[in-house]
Amino acid sequence: MSQRLLSATYLYALSQIRGIGRKSVIRIATRFPDAEALINAPKQEIEKNLDKKLSKILLSSLQNEWPMIWDRANRTIARHLDAGITPIPITESGYPPLLKLIPDPPTILYVKGVVSSINNTDAVAIVGTREPTELGRQVAYKIAKRFAKYGFVIVSGLAKGIDTSAHRGALDAGGLTVAVLGTALDKIYPAENKPLADEISENSGALVSELELGKGSNKRAFVERDRLQSGLSLGVIPVQTGVRGGTMHTARFAGEQGRLLFCPKPPDNERYAAKYTGVLQIISSGRAKEFNADDYKEVIGEMKKHKVRLLSIVDHEIGKFGKDNKASVTQLEMDFN
Repeated sequence: MSQRLLSATYLYALSQIRGIGRKSVIRIATRFPDAEALINAPKQEIEKNLDKKLSKILLSSLQNEWPMIWDRANRTIARHLDAGITPIPITESGYPPLLKLIPDPPTILYVKGVVSSINNTDAVAIVGTREPTELGRQVAYKIAKRFAKYGFVIVSGLAKGIDTSAHRGALDAGGLTVAVLGTALDKIYPAENKPLADEISENSGALVSELELGKGSNKRAFVERDRLQSGLSLGVIPVQTGVRGGTMHTARFAGEQGRLLFCPKPPDNERYAAKYTGVLQIISSGRAKEFNADDYKEVIGEMKKHKVRLLSIVDHEIGKFGKDNKASVTQLEMDFN
């Protein structure tokens, strides 16, 4: 078994211990990098490196149920491989560098398609309402197509409406697009976008989820998905949205993660339509810059400069995992002021 798969198995096994969440998994893995190191560690070493509550939970699991958990983790990872899905653990180099900078990165990403597309740091998230105006669809399509021609990966959520137009614009430009799902990869939602999902994974990008096969989804999972759309990107472009919904979550996460926000200028004949209330709120708050068709070079230039800032944090391993990530975003914001 490759090191990547061993690491994925190890992190998945840790995540199955009752009482241990994402940040705790990462905390354990940074101190005990593989299952052998953890199993062979003396009790005193585990207690020294982890807080009292966490070490107690971990020691109890190692003593009573670890073989069963490890066996289940092996079978889970194997099931993904059989389905043509690649598990990418956060401890391995194939994990998206930008995603490591967010406060709560997934411990494992499940990827189907062109795996390298999730590592391209020239990425922009194009998002918006599921029920856009026809003009909104056209704008999302054109923006995605233009950015794809400049070599950017287009990140979106595979939803109806703006997301679908963004993915289609990237595909029609011959570019790469990444669809971040709020469901496991065996449950494409909405079902009507299954052909689009297949086209993306088979030819021009990847489907990504933090949920393993067979895992159920809920509303919270889609909010969690929104943090990944911005986390994989240098910036977020909300095309159309009301003041509530997933797009506003993605915009909020962009701010928390130190990502750029750009909004296409609403056309005069639709500017005050309900579909633009969220966009206008983001612009008026100063969180996003407004742009039009003449501003692409400027926007892309700002994205490229921002990439240098973000990757400098990755290179210096500031806030690489868990609790330190908030410090890295804070430092980034200080650098901008």
